[in-house]
Amino acid sequence: MNASSYITHSQARRLPFWVLAALVLMYAVAGFIGRDPWKSDDAASFGGMLTLAGGNALDWLQPHVMGAPIVNEGPFFYWWGAFFIALFDTWPTSLLGLGLGPAHAARIGSIALILLGITWIWRSAFVLARRPEAQPNNPLGTAPQPLQYGRMLADAAVLLLLASIGMVVRLHETTTEVGQWALVCLALYGMACGLERPWKGGILFGCALAASMLAQGVLVTLLLLAMLLLTLLVSPRLRFHWQGLVGFGLLIPGVTVAVWVSLVLFIADGAAYLQAWWQASVQTFRWGLQAPGQWKFLFTNAWLFTWPLWPLAYFAVRAWRHDLRRPVIALPLCSALVAALWQCLGNGPSDVQLLWLYPPLALLAAFGIPALSRSTVNLIDWFAAMTFTCCAMLLWVGWSAVAFGLPAALAKSAQRLAPDFQGGFVWWEFVAACLLTLTWLWIIVWRTQRRPQALWRAVALSMAGLLLVWSLATTLWLPWVNATKTYRVVAQQLAAQIPPHLAASDACINTVGLGLAQRASFAYFAALKFAPIDLQGEQVSCRWVLLQDNPQDGNDDTLPDVQAGRWKKVWEGRRASDRHERFRLYEAVQMETRKQRFRRRV
Repeated sequence: MNASSYITHSQARRLPFWVLAALVLMYAVAGFIGRDPWKSDDAASFGGMLTLAGGNALDWLQPHVMGAPIVNEGPFFYWWGAFFIALFDTWPTSLLGLGLGPAHAARIGSIALILLGITWIWRSAFVLARRPEAQPNNPLGTAPQPLQYGRMLADAAVLLLLASIGMVVRLHETTTEVGQWALVCLALYGMACGLERPWKGGILFGCALAASMLAQGVLVTLLLLAMLLLTLLVSPRLRFHWQGLVGFGLLIPGVTVAVWVSLVLFIADGAAYLQAWWQASVQTFRWGLQAPGQWKFLFTNAWLFTWPLWPLAYFAVRAWRHDLRRPVIALPLCSALVAALWQCLGNGPSDVQLLWLYPPLALLAAFGIPALSRSTVNLIDWFAAMTFTCCAMLLWVGWSAVAFGLPAALAKSAQRLAPDFQGGFVWWEFVAACLLTLTWLWIIVWRTQRRPQALWRAVALSMAGLLLVWSLATTLWLPWVNATKTYRVVAQQLAAQIPPHLAASDACINTVGLGLAQRASFAYFAALKFAPIDLQGEQVSCRWVLLQDNPQDGNDDTLPDVQAGRWKKVWEGRRASDRHERFRLYEAVQMETRKQRFRRRV
């Protein structure tokens, strides 16, 4: 017996492959083209990938951002991004003259991760939905075949995943979190395969564990293990298949991490690096109920970020309430519960940690679609049509203010937030946005007039609406957003203050308080050469020092010995859109010996 009502062949009709492929590709690519590396995690992760792409074998074992060590994350996804930079920035551009550039080459790696994650979610839903206990009731013998029903529900799971509001921004950054999201999808696929083919499932799950350990350390690895263990405890049928699943799931990461650790120990400071990496991994793992202030994030944002997943997940649990221990529902339910518990008891709720919740919640929500009533489907469609249409209208009005200065009040606000941005009319952006808007209106008419019977219609408007808003934001608004988040202008201003011979000589720049994102951006945009920083925070003394601080905190940080006349300030600047960052460049008046060490203040 199952929790699905009677379903006809027309209701189990799958989405045409070319439509699904076009939607997925459009979702994956939008937001990655035509922009600079952005402040914070996007630029910092790109800096690590760029460093590895131009470095040696030691850099690949111990990743860093232009000489600043990375100890809070492992090297795996820096390997991934560096591989794509080396592949698409060096060989094809020199051969075909594409001029892709390292930033866009690294983003191809992120696009590949998104496509892989979506593929693994589709396969997970397909494997679960075609199982006998998942099939709909068939009193007359006219229900769809398991393969047909499985494909339809897999399409719905993908649409649900892509309709998640809180996932779209974080997933379109060149960060290691995008890769970890894909590994959660791979782990779910491995557990689903373990139901029928334990050895294959164990290999896939083990690969996900190994990559997670080399990417984000202990925290997310324990998250995946907790998903597996809770599922094994809840579902009795899975216990007969645990040998291959758990065996390979533990063997592969153990061997992989052991090989990496052995290679790192051959480096001069390898033991110190591994100790710092382990301490950083353990420090992110703190159990205990969160402070009351941190609960505010869950109550104010989690319900919106996980829309429309959580309503359909509720209907799935209600429909399967008498069969929750069956593998098809226990696997996504237990995984979603572990990911949700991580928000409450882990290192603190955040939109980044919510990335681990979306894949299992999408699988669970897909099994709630057959239980939806017509009125519920209409309510979800009405909410999607109204919400995303209003958002699209606001984006068009905002673009009019940026491009033409109308309305004037909004144009003035936009100019104040991005003083460096020069607005104007770009015809291809306008044409693309018009086509997207007309397509959205056609989808609404198709949904209301044609009234399709396929079950995936319940989330078609939600996914299409989010894709419309995101695509409009990354066409009409991308130049303005890029101006508020890039370090290109301030990096060029800084480079203009340094004599030309500095870039060609062995001279270097010390840093004080400079973040990884800023370090990567200045090196990328201005080709600045920074002094390497060891694990104790020490640097070789250089002629130049770049200091970053926050002028809003009331502290006027300066270098030691400035008053004594050993350093002089030659430049001060900041990004026009950020009042909380300030950069100052100092030049040594009395150059110290090269053997002396420069202590960095964090």
